[in-house]
Amino acid sequence: MGADPLYRRILGSDFERLPDVLKDFHSGPRQAEGEFKVTLAGGVIRSIVRTLSRLPNKPFEGKGILDVESTPPGEVWTRDIGDWRFKTRQWESDGLLFEKNRLLTLVFQVAKTAGGMTFRQVRASWWKLPLPRLFAPRIQAVVCAESNEWLVTVKIAMPLVGEVVRYEGRLAPL
Repeated sequence: MGADPLYRRILGSDFERLPDVLKDFHSGPRQAEGEFKVTLAGGVIRSIVRTLSRLPNKPFEGKGILDVESTPPGEVWTRDIGDWRFKTRQWESDGLLFEKNRLLTLVFQVAKTAGGMTFRQVRASWWKLPLPRLFAPRIQAVVCAESNEWLVTVKIAMPLVGEVVRYEGRLAPL
């Protein structure tokens, strides 16, 4: 587990090649704020899925705050976007990023890109039980640095339903 920051452990030597704003942000306890846009996919079934999953159920454009607290062996991420609060715990195992929210754990392969990082979901579990792909949520995330800020896009989809919500933001460290 070591004392290295979480994303340094996940990315290894690629961490040093991240844009400075991302490298600095992922190196200690920190906050960022910015402008967010939450977009909802239409339909009653998608609305029910969002409600049951505690995802945003109304569109939003405005300020948001990201708070990251180091809690060895990982981090606690709290996202406040409008009146939606989403809190997760992240940690590393075998070079993969694990992210847990209540009973759902998602596992991502994080890769450095030319301007930031991509997060590719490789598996999911519900209360330690592996979820077959047919039942697992599908999350895609991209982070791209621009000077002293970064853009983030997160798409959340469900099998048989498709995309249910997307949020995008332009963040700067506080």
